[in-house]
Amino acid sequence: MVEIKTVILPFNVGVKLRVLYLTDYGKDLCRALGVEPVESDWEKIVRLHNGEEQTRHAALVLMAAYQARLRGWKTEVMPFDPQETPWFQPDLKVTDPEGRFYYCEVETHSRGNPDKWARMRQANLIVPMPSTRQWLVRRLKDMGLPGRATDLRTLAQQAKAGDLSQFWLEKW
Repeated sequence: MVEIKTVILPFNVGVKLRVLYLTDYGKDLCRALGVEPVESDWEKIVRLHNGEEQTRHAALVLMAAYQARLRGWKTEVMPFDPQETPWFQPDLKVTDPEGRFYYCEVETHSRGNPDKWARMRQANLIVPMPSTRQWLVRRLKDMGLPGRATDLRTLAQQAKAGDLSQFWLEKW
């Protein structure tokens, strides 16, 4: 018997994301075999970011991490470090193959809090849809905040077509 739990998260209209992670017994089995289990991204989101209540946001964070990893980028979910980012708690830290890293905000929709963005030095934005990306990029440009943005729909379409050449779709 495999000792794995499953949670199904709403991703988009009619689309769900199935997340698998070890039970406590499964973790004990790993240890008995000499392998120390690590906290899954899902468990970290639950522990640090209210993931069980913000399920769509959690699904988007997990999918953003997946899309970055497909492109050879390193990722860290919920990488809060008060020394690095005292002004906000990012949802994701992505590091490109050259070693440049970006603290990212994953937004579920375009109704963001302007005060949150005003505290940032730059915006590294990940959203579900191209229309949301375009709307928020316009808003951030109007605020004079430099940054970059991507959307998960376009990244998924590019990956399906075999194009893993870019993560950020817009830079300004």
